[in-house]
Amino acid sequence: MKPNEKVSVCKMIAESIGRKGSKLLGYFDVDEARVSLEVLVKFRNLCAHDERLYCAHVGARKNVGYSKMIWMLERFLTEEEFYGFLRDVTDLVGNYLEVNAAGVHLLDDLGFPEMLSKMQQRIDAH
Repeated sequence: MKPNEKVSVCKMIAESIGRKGSKLLGYFDVDEARVSLEVLVKFRNLCAHDERLYCAHVGARKNVGYSKMIWMLERFLTEEEFYGFLRDVTDLVGNYLEVNAAGVHLLDDLGFPEMLSKMQQRIDAH
């Protein structure tokens, strides 16, 4: 795409999800969109090919794990969709731990302990 087309696409995405000029997310620029989309596509491919998500890191220099990917995903979802996703993830993990507490180490690999408090703050504030 030409540079001005990329900017137009980013503006359309921001407008379509109601986050244009968001103080929380800031300006949705072309470079951030490109990096985020590359990461999201790689995580999607991991899931599609039944690879282990909990220990995955993508991006040669970015070294993006699951927890960072979640915050990249936020750029492409409406607030309602994103907070619903956060609630679903925390519920899923909570239910899993009730059944299998031995899997706690997997959550550490996901970066979940650090991410949980941030997710809960965002859910509570919403």
